[in-house]
Amino acid sequence: MKANELRIANYIDTNFASSDKSIESFRSSKVQEISEKGVKIQDKLIVHEYIAPILLTVEWLVALGLEPKDEEYFYLKNDDRQILIDIEAFDVWFDFREEGYHCAIKHDLKYVHRLQNLYFELNDKELEITK
Repeated sequence: MKANELRIANYIDTNFASSDKSIESFRSSKVQEISEKGVKIQDKLIVHEYIAPILLTVEWLVALGLEPKDEEYFYLKNDDRQILIDIEAFDVWFDFREEGYHCAIKHDLKYVHRLQNLYFELNDKELEITK
C-alpha cells in the first residue's frame, strides 16, 4: 500500500496476524499523520510495510452509514441519487441522465480508504464508522 493513496482519517489494517477483522476492531485504526517513514495511528509510527488496505464489504457500507437503494446498490451521496455503489463488484457508478442522454461512468472501489477518499471529494466531510 502506498502512502500517496492515504488521507488523514482513513481506516487501514495494521494487524495482519489478528484473526479479529470485525469493523469494531478497526475503529481505532485511523490515520493521524502520513510521512515518508510511515503512518501514525494512536500516536504510534507504523512503517508502510506493515499497513494494508481493508477490503470493502456490505458490512462496511452499513457501518459507515451509507443508505441502501435496493439489494444491489448503495447510495454514495444521499442528496444525489445518481451516484451508486454496486455491491456485487464494489464499483461506483456515476449515472447522469439529462435531456435524453445517458452516461454511466464506472470507478473501481475495492477498499475502505478508497471509498473514504471518494466520499470526502464528493461531500466535503469524512466518512466514519457510525454503527
